[in-house]
Amino acid sequence: MGTADPVNAALLPVLEQPATHFYVALSGGIDSVVLLHSLCALRASFPQHQYSAIHVHHGLSANADSWQRFVEQLCGELDIRLLVERVNLLKQTRTSLEAVAREARYGVFVKHAQGACVLLAQHLDDQLETILLQLKRGAGPAGLAAMPVRREDNGVTYLRPYLALSRAQIEHYAYAHDLRWVEDESNQDVRFDRNFLRHEIIPRLAERWPQMADNAARSAQLCAQHQALLDEVLQEKLVGLQSQDKTLSINGLHAQPERWQSALLRSWLAQFGLNPSAAWLLNLQNQLVSRQDGMPEIKLDGRVIRRFNQRLFCLLSSDLWQINQTIKWQGEHAVSWDAVPVLLTNIRCNQQPLEIGNAPFSLRFTPVGELQSKPLNQWFKQWQIAPWLRQQTVVVRAGESVIALAIAGEKWRLSQQALDWQFKADISRQ
Repeated sequence: MGTADPVNAALLPVLEQPATHFYVALSGGIDSVVLLHSLCALRASFPQHQYSAIHVHHGLSANADSWQRFVEQLCGELDIRLLVERVNLLKQTRTSLEAVAREARYGVFVKHAQGACVLLAQHLDDQLETILLQLKRGAGPAGLAAMPVRREDNGVTYLRPYLALSRAQIEHYAYAHDLRWVEDESNQDVRFDRNFLRHEIIPRLAERWPQMADNAARSAQLCAQHQALLDEVLQEKLVGLQSQDKTLSINGLHAQPERWQSALLRSWLAQFGLNPSAAWLLNLQNQLVSRQDGMPEIKLDGRVIRRFNQRLFCLLSSDLWQINQTIKWQGEHAVSWDAVPVLLTNIRCNQQPLEIGNAPFSLRFTPVGELQSKPLNQWFKQWQIAPWLRQQTVVVRAGESVIALAIAGEKWRLSQQALDWQFKADISRQ
């Protein structure tokens, strides 16, 4: 098969790279079927690579099982390895089902394609749809850059070799090679914004301005270039504002010109995979950056933004656990708590029983090397322990006497009493 065909020609620069493992994201629709067929037609000339396909069964359509059978048959005919993964989609508040499905799909790619390349079949018309959707949402340059040809994320390289090809070119290839594919009935439902654009708006735009898709793609490339330049400047500025633990200095942020502050916040959040709306970002600035009172928190996509010691912390929601129990220890080898990722083992002490777990912060403690006894909350302030970590403190006490503590599963802080009683325990994070 010749490579003069624009569909095959678009794949050549991809295949000419050093050896890797290519996974085709195979839905069974016309675009991904053409991509897989073209790849298989060219693979004999590029034997250094491995080739596979991934099909994600979302379970959203009554036809999902038949689509799976179709791709299994197709990959059998083309002699290509196929991975099929079924996902369970849980609708989230204020998140579209399309976005939930996309997140689940990319989770499958991360699971199976570490260190490899995933080939995606989006084309020029898909790019125009994305640009128009971003305009509708009021996006800035980053959003208007739309879909990149190449992106690396979570150990996977994503490539879109067909972004310069039109839907008509894809369809021409499919009909010329007498290919079969499945049709997702939801693609005809104009209640969905993308389908409304595809069926109602873009045909009229193309009729009036035949070069609309090409020109919009060029604008997206320019936005991507400008955003890349801006990102370089923002990264240089962030170096002086964030610590090694990626916490952000609020004072340092205030020292920046106001026009830079929201851009710096957005760039800082992007390191954690967050892409907030303008309204969410404004709320963050009002609640956590400008105000100095209280201990507010703002949540987004599994993350929680908190303020402490004039620094912003971007925390995983799963890391904000608390110890809410006290266990009476009477010589057991190990101690653990429900829903707490901390385990105590090899516990030894000459004094029994002991209470191990949470405790009132009003209890007094005298660490080894200190002459003064203070309430726990005063030690926490002196040691600059963040409020959420205080709730993760393992306190060991005999009645009202605190003999040892460990904050968030870290090393023990002992009293002289703990040394006298020969208290020891291994503490680990699970």
